[in-house]
Amino acid sequence: DKDHHAEGASVGEPGHDVADEEEAAKIEANLGKLSPQDRELASAQRYCVVMTDMPLGAMGLPLKVIVNDEAVFVCCKGCQQKSLADPAKTLATAAKLRAAVQEETEIAANMAKLSPSDRELAVAQGFCAVMVDHRLGTMGPPLKIALGSETVFLCCEACEAKATADPNKTLG
Repeated sequence: DKDHHAEGASVGEPGHDVADEEEAAKIEANLGKLSPQDRELASAQRYCVVMTDMPLGAMGLPLKVIVNDEAVFVCCKGCQQKSLADPAKTLATAAKLRAAVQEETEIAANMAKLSPSDRELAVAQGFCAVMVDHRLGTMGPPLKIALGSETVFLCCEACEAKATADPNKTLG
């Protein structure tokens, strides 16, 4: 199917979550067929270096490709040659994918430090109420504050003074 080789979502976009449990089980089963070392590398990359919206394992056993002495993974044979065509781009994409996986792991760990009800609210809010381009959880556990009758989350304690100095701007 050639359609699956179209350009995918950008690295780190929210579309990178596998919601379907059956699909997740299939992916885990395919990743489980890799050697422990390759499974660790593939899990750290999580997505194909060519089709960055395709989870490794979604199309069967991920394929390991050596690009300039570095192991990267692709989702299928169709992506194997494409990954070798531009080594610099492939390695840069692999680095971005690994960084995005690392960031998501850190965010999840920081969000897990909140109570379940606060975690649900912080995940729904997504970004700091002051530093609106900072995802909650990237700078440690989000800070919960009350502004009047509203509850908001901040990325860090440093944002609290700004949030409370002008609540209307923060809530706006």
